Amino acid sequence: MRFKKGQTVYYGDTSEDIVETTQQDFRLPADYRWQTNALTTILRHLFQFMIQLFARFYCRWILHIHYVNRQLVKKASEGCYLYANHTQQTGDVFSPFCVANHPAILISPANLGIPVVGKLLPLGGGLPISSSLHQLKTFNDAVYQRLDAGDTVVIYPESHLWPYATDIRPLDHTSFHYPANHPAPVYTMTTTYQKSRWHRHPNVTVYLDGPFQPDISLPIKSRQKKLHEQVTAQLQKRSRNSTYQYVIYKRRPTA
Repeated sequence: MRFKKGQTVYYGDTSEDIVETTQQDFRLPADYRWQTNALTTILRHLFQFMIQLFARFYCRWILHIHYVNRQLVKKASEGCYLYANHTQQTGDVFSPFCVANHPAILISPANLGIPVVGKLLPLGGGLPISSSLHQLKTFNDAVYQRLDAGDTVVIYPESHLWPYATDIRPLDHTSFHYPANHPAPVYTMTTTYQKSRWHRHPNVTVYLDGPFQPDISLPIKSRQKKLHEQVTAQLQKRSRNSTYQYVIYKRRPTA
């Protein structure tokens, strides 16, 4: 789906899915397995290395992305969480590979339904979110296994993609149960937009910040709430560096 300069997009609420796919309702099979064995890990790391080579070129020269504190997450001595706003159709696929060595990106099951590409997403590090309650424990175990192996768990807590959006939408508080239940450093990645003098699309500046440490002195629910507030505040702070609206979002008038 293409978006034009100056286009106005109307929405009903901030949880609305602006970009839909033909496989929007795709669900994981009941017997779906998140691969965590040694052989799969080796193959995934090799494939991710190839993706990283492409991502560095694509994000720099095609998407014109400039990263601030680019090495911040890579310098982390352990697995960590990375929370980001969701505003780039392809950039949000490749940016994690520019700032983290082994990203484990939480993705919608609908992405697996994309012809050809969908089947490759798990090999590239994608972790499709469970489609049912009975799959939840297995999925969470896979997330924590990747974290403990030193990977960066990438989460887009706005849930839905809004291309070129400059405001931070309400973050899903349930997405913070991961660091609350399985503590590790938390970082943020904020994508912002500035008008380009030379290109049709805007320049993109991505800010890396953190770490925010889960407060293990608090009960889990309070720990989750505090992380939600910290990440929201940081994303909102950096989003103020957006100085250009390529796409304008307006709430749909009610009858």
